[in-house]
Order: sequence, then structure tokens, then C-alpha cells
Amino acid sequence: MSAPWLLTTLALFALAAHPLWLLGLPPPPWLLAACGLAALPLARRELLPPRLGPIGLAALLSALAAITWGSVATDSRVWDGFVAWGATAKWLALDGSLQQPVFTDGATYLPSRGYPLLQPALLAQTMAWFGPLGGRLLFPCLWLSMLFAVARTLHARSAPLRTIGLCAAALALLPAMTEGREGAADSGYADLLVAVLLTHAAAALLRERTLPFALACLLLPLAKNEGLVHAGVLVACAAARGGRAVPVAGAIGAAAGLLLWAPLQTRLAAPGSAPGWTWLALPLVPLAALAFGVGLARPRWRLPLALGSAAVAAAVGALGGLAANSLGAAIENLARLRLPWADLPRIAGRVLYEAVHPVKVGLTFLLPAAAAALLRRRGMVLGDAGALLAAIGLGVLAIFVFVALGPAHLRSDFLRTGVDRYIAQWVGVAWLTAGALLARLAPPAAAANAAIASHRGS
Repeated sequence: MSAPWLLTTLALFALAAHPLWLLGLPPPPWLLAACGLAALPLARRELLPPRLGPIGLAALLSALAAITWGSVATDSRVWDGFVAWGATAKWLALDGSLQQPVFTDGATYLPSRGYPLLQPALLAQTMAWFGPLGGRLLFPCLWLSMLFAVARTLHARSAPLRTIGLCAAALALLPAMTEGREGAADSGYADLLVAVLLTHAAAALLRERTLPFALACLLLPLAKNEGLVHAGVLVACAAARGGRAVPVAGAIGAAAGLLLWAPLQTRLAAPGSAPGWTWLALPLVPLAALAFGVGLARPRWRLPLALGSAAVAAAVGALGGLAANSLGAAIENLARLRLPWADLPRIAGRVLYEAVHPVKVGLTFLLPAAAAALLRRRGMVLGDAGALLAAIGLGVLAIFVFVALGPAHLRSDFLRTGVDRYIAQWVGVAWLTAGALLARLAPPAAAANAAIASHRGS
């Protein structure tokens, strides 16, 4: 059993740091380094970078240089990266503890109150070793892991090297990640971390790898609040395609992640108030997603499992399990059918526009859809890539639902600077899906040659 090194390192760090915070103890400054060393045995097969071809390699090096310079030249230059994620990292860098007044005193202004702590804690650890700016090398490392996950998975699926290189180059040069703006790789936002985890989860699903899928689903709720939705979507799509071990492992991983983070989030979001136990309902969400996906795969169980899953989601919202973040407002508005009917066309138009933006994402989401349509026209099945297409579609739908049902006073801000960031979280999954589908369109001789080359490379 093996797993990508960075994914395993992050999971070990999260599994160690969150219980320490719950006990009122600070993670030691050497924890991330120790987790990196401990992850080496599981990642021994994946330590070498995958082959990208000349085009892919040139694109990777040029984009990596730009992102690295943008990361270390200055501190975060955009709003949330500076006042939220970066500020929390600086507080944690003092002693790693959550016992400081900024976390325990509700009267202290903290824009990121209730935000997950995984990225700030990682940044605090790297800052302890490399300084305030050098610690931001974390971001190009995360970005590089996303590209390697795409290339390595396409190699494992015997895709031609030209396809791998072109997909890697397209992902590397994507303006949504390389431009110094909100949500870009060097912005300090946690959207890059979410994109990395989604890509690793998609790669694990395509390769039927239980452990990496479980680790990615465990980390998603610890990265950003919408990670709960992402994990549920992935688990449901994995179960709907008929798999067993992978979706079950993902549901268990996501539930474990929520058990680690939900009590901390409740405490941090409302310091000094009685914590309550409503957060215990949250781990039921990925289990409900698993049941929903199983119901889709088995027609006889479809109606009862769908109704049961909807009942669980409604119960979580009614109990206030999501009250500590903006997802709670969306669930409450949905339960009471408080829909902004007049704004729905504008919201839908903005979401669709950002998904096909000619500069930010280009063909990222159009290409896999076109490749899937061509495969179906030829009478070929989509295979596991079909589950990823469904996940992307549900992810885009979730963005529309969240913006429509989320806090009304933030709707204009979400439409202006939020939707594009949420869309960009799926770019790694989209190019991985495109590569997998294009590989199926390759001539048999090319596929056979790619399989031989991949075997020799391994």
C-alpha cells in the first residue's frame, strides 16, 4: 500500500496537530518535518517526478519560477490571503497554541474566525524553518504536487506522453493559478490547497487506490469549509460508479476529518460560549453521501436511500451542525425556501461564465465535456472518468447553490471575486479527466506504445 508523499505528510500532520489543539497543547515546530520523514516509506514508489515531455517540462519550469517568485517576493498581496489565512498563520507561528487571546477572546477582531487551521498551521511550521517569506515556499510545493498527481495518474493509465505533456502544460500555464490575484497559487488563499486535495482524490479514484482517496477526503474538511461538500460529492460519485472499498474509505476519512475539526471550529467561532454537541451530526454527511451514491448504483435502493440521505442532510441543518460557517446559512435558507428568485439568472450566468472564461480557465472544462461527447458518439464507455465528470458538474452546481443561498450581504462579493476561485478549485480534476478521456481516444498502437513506455519508466 502506498500514497503520495505530500498527501501522506499533510494527513499525518493533521492527525497529530488537531488532537493536540483539542487538548490545549501546541504542535511542536518540528512536527511537519517529522511527518514528512514518517511518510517516506508509504511514498517510496512515487518520490521521483513523472515524465512530462519537453512541452510539459518547459511549461512546468516557467510557471514554477513565476509562482515561486510571487510567493517569496512579498507577503500575501490580496485580501483573504493577508488578513485571514496569513494572519492566522502568523498568530500560530508565535507558539502554535490556540490559547492566545486572538483565539479565545471573542472581542478580538479576527476575520478568519472559524476558518479551518490546516493551511495556517502548515505555513506557521514552514515559517519557523525558513522565515516569514521563505515559509511561503509551501505554495509552489503544493502546486507542484497537483501537477505531478495529474501526470503520474495519466502515466498509470497508459496515456501517450504527448497527451500527458499537453495536459500538464495546460494546467501549469493556467492564468487562474499563475496570475497574482485572488485564489491564485501564490495568493495565500486556501483554494490552492483544496485544488491539490481534489486532484489527489480524483487521481486515487481513477487508480482505485483506497488509502490516498481516504486521506484526501479526510483533509478536505480541514482545508476549507466547502471541503465538506467536496468530500461528499466525491464519495457519492465514487459509490455511484459501483465501487466499494474506495467510496467507503472516503466516507470514513471525511467523517474522521469532521470529528477532528468540528469541535475546534465550534470553539473558535464563538469563544466563551457553551460548545454544545450539535457538531456530532456533521460526520453523518459523508455517510449520507455514500448511501446516496450506493442508491444510484442500485435502482431498487434508489428511493429509500435518496430519501434517507436528504433526511440526514436536513437533520444536520436543523440541529445547527453547520452554524459555525457560511454553509449553515445556505442550509437554513434552503430548508425555509428563502431563494433570491430575482438574482438566480444573474448567479447562474456568472457561474457558467466563470466556468468557460476565455482567459482564466480557457478550455479547462469544455475539453473533457467535448471528449466525453465524442466517446459516447463512438459508442465507448467513459469508465471511471465519467465519475469525475459527474463530480465536476456537481461541484459547479454546488457553487451556484451556495452563492444563491449563502449570506445575502456577501452575495455581490462572491459573484465578483468568489465564483472564479471556487471554479478554479476543480482545474486539476478537469485536466486529469481530460487526459484520461483523450487517452481513450488515442489509436490502439499509440496506447500500446504508451503502456510499454510507462512500464519501462516504472
